[in-house]
Amino acid sequence: MMLRAPALLLMLASCTQEVQGLEEGQIELVNVAPEGMATQSSTLSPYVADRANDGDLDTFSHTRPGQTPARWELRLPQPGVVRRVVIHTRRSCCRDRSRDLNLVVLDAVGGAVQFDYAAIAGHLINPGNVMMGPDMLSVDLWEVAGKAIRGAVVRIERTPDPLDIGYPDSNDREANISTLNLGEVEVWVPRL
Repeated sequence: MMLRAPALLLMLASCTQEVQGLEEGQIELVNVAPEGMATQSSTLSPYVADRANDGDLDTFSHTRPGQTPARWELRLPQPGVVRRVVIHTRRSCCRDRSRDLNLVVLDAVGGAVQFDYAAIAGHLINPGNVMMGPDMLSVDLWEVAGKAIRGAVVRIERTPDPLDIGYPDSNDREANISTLNLGEVEVWVPRL
């Protein structure tokens, strides 16, 4: 993936040495999620956390119903600037559960919050499933925050929906209210 970078970003990259190899205003982004270590708040066996960063869109992670808040975290292979996070929804069912999400970037495991989508944007990602079970959700952190976000951990959280509002493509009400299942998560960072 190649992005044209504005002059300000080029200057920032040069000054902080976060990004190397800039040529003609282009920054190459790489998905580091497959190299990271994933964990989640609970596991509905056999849908372990690392199924959401294994590079396979046909596998998925899944938390247990009724255990909130549902959370998935990825410890990055090394701290750095996080440019974009792409969340692919589970393909086989239950796309309505990809709603009421928040994206948080931390400076370390259990560390300080560097980016909180809901706090900055004023709403959750796909609130109330307004997008009707999308194939994927993509957040450009630079665009949302207006600055580079440096972090070591990416967290995706699902806020429980006690009314079970959304796209009714499954009949498991408890799971619809509280579980988090992710088809694949991509974390795009500048190539070093």
